[in-house]
Amino acid sequence: MRQDQDMEIRRRIPPGHRSITGALPSRFPSGHLPFESKLEMDFLTLLQIDNGIHDVVTQPTTLELKVDGQTRTYTPDVLVSWHSAMPRPFPQRQVMFEVKPLSVLREQRASLWPKYRAAKRHLARMGIGYRVVTERTIRTPRLANAELIAPVMLQPQDREMMGRVRALVRHKGPRRLGDIRLCLEDGGAIRGSIIEAACDLTFASAGLASGEGLPLIGKLLGHAHVATTSRYAHLADDPLQTAANRISTRVADVLGIGAPT
Repeated sequence: MRQDQDMEIRRRIPPGHRSITGALPSRFPSGHLPFESKLEMDFLTLLQIDNGIHDVVTQPTTLELKVDGQTRTYTPDVLVSWHSAMPRPFPQRQVMFEVKPLSVLREQRASLWPKYRAAKRHLARMGIGYRVVTERTIRTPRLANAELIAPVMLQPQDREMMGRVRALVRHKGPRRLGDIRLCLEDGGAIRGSIIEAACDLTFASAGLASGEGLPLIGKLLGHAHVATTSRYAHLADDPLQTAANRISTRVADVLGIGAPT
């Protein structure tokens, strides 16, 4: 991100004594992602499985803000940049995130929210979005998906296997994951029920994380009955919670306070 004159360099995260600190392996250009709480680590894990994201930077910069007539400094937790050609959940291509437990936001509302509003105005002038996120939208069933999928996405890609799959799709025409898997088995590329189960689970998890329904995923997996696919139902987000969070965010945007999600 281009630095303004009123921005300092990226802040380092010191070892923590009361909370979990560390660095998360990352597939993004910025490399490993330092974090200073378990909640922040969980949020970074969710970001790992979003293919629309180009880069993620933690503690990216320190802002100098005017809050209630006084100058204050503030370092947001995470800067996320989406690919320009990919669909993204926010109007801006870059969004700063503050990750906070909901209980802390409620207890310290009087001191935190004026600072967050000032940060939102400051970043808006730079064309950067701003969001406060809590465990309500981080610790959902989708996090369990991310914990399974993210480590796999960090592994080196098997170019030979990718070439086999492309050749199958291009020349033999299978479109369903089950058909591709059978062709690979016939050719000796993969074998064993464990690999099959892991393949199905990863595919179903990724589909549900993207918002696809069980019937569609079942067809892609080659299932004859929806009941077969229903064993993956626990991987889906709670639709009521998702809708409630989406509506509350819109209401907060209208009021200009940027409610936590």
